[in-house]
Amino acid sequence: MKMKKLYAIVFICITAVVLLVGCSEKAEENSNKEKNEYSTTVFAMDTVMDIKVYASDEQVIHKAEDEIKRIEELMSRTNENSEIYKLNNNETDKLSAETRGIIRDATEVSERTGGAFDITVTPIMDLWGFSDKNFRVPDDDEIKDTLEKVDYRKIIADESGNVKKDNDTRIDLGGIAKGHTSDMLMKLFRDNDVSSAIVSLGGNVQTLGKKNDGELWKVAIQNPFDENGDYMGIISTSDEAVVTSGGYQRYFEENGEIYHHIIDTKSGYPAKSGLSSVTVICGSGETADGLSTAVFVMGFDDAVKLWKDSDDFELVLVKDSGEVFITEGIEERFKSDHDYEIIRRN
Repeated sequence: MKMKKLYAIVFICITAVVLLVGCSEKAEENSNKEKNEYSTTVFAMDTVMDIKVYASDEQVIHKAEDEIKRIEELMSRTNENSEIYKLNNNETDKLSAETRGIIRDATEVSERTGGAFDITVTPIMDLWGFSDKNFRVPDDDEIKDTLEKVDYRKIIADESGNVKKDNDTRIDLGGIAKGHTSDMLMKLFRDNDVSSAIVSLGGNVQTLGKKNDGELWKVAIQNPFDENGDYMGIISTSDEAVVTSGGYQRYFEENGEIYHHIIDTKSGYPAKSGLSSVTVICGSGETADGLSTAVFVMGFDDAVKLWKDSDDFELVLVKDSGEVFITEGIEERFKSDHDYEIIRRN
């Protein structure tokens, strides 16, 4: 007989299964109501991060702030003391288990998506000016030469902690760092007896448990065509990451043309896949973060194929035409005032 996990008081019920489940849910709800709401806002990783938890004291909030700072210092490619900075500048090839694990996870997403997600994209991002905000449109020859430095397959990490790469290869974990951070925050919360929390790290949202009143968290997905903050839809969720990527988030305009920051590493140009927005719903923040970028680059047809070949994520896809599609796994949890179609496996 399956038993539900009790987060506070475990009752020994020897009557019906219904009574056992009822006791469990009531205990969890009462436990959450006894805890106070604590929240904070942190600016890190070049974005505003909001954290809300229900906890017995506010120390967990301070621990969360410290954890964000720790991860940022670990993975920053501009901080001279960070492992990534030292690796990029060929000062070391020895990394901590955590950094090595993130690189391994990132390359797994790359393999899974045929390179649509690539943490060695740094040189081409620099070329376009997205790294330092000195935006410009490079010529074809510059792009071709720079693309020779971009290939995730040039990174080799072994179990002893060593990472091998070409001298010209530079790593930027920005496409997966926020997802890793939200995963680590969920672990921190669980370790500190928190069973209800939500974090919003820019376009990355991740939830722990349900809201304090026992209801699912509701996460809004921005309408990519409305700068005033209209929502394309709302996802009801628990214990999941909801990560959105879109060209509307970071871009510049030159001679009437808009150039966004999501680069197709096959062409070296901002991706033109026919998608304006991609939202990935997944149990892992890291996976959702990497996949949201990859799916945006891949385009609708390849995105649907990837989803059908997988069982660990769901999608909300918004085409440039304004058409909205969701995968069947969130059919009962997605609400929208806009028309949308459901993608089914069969």
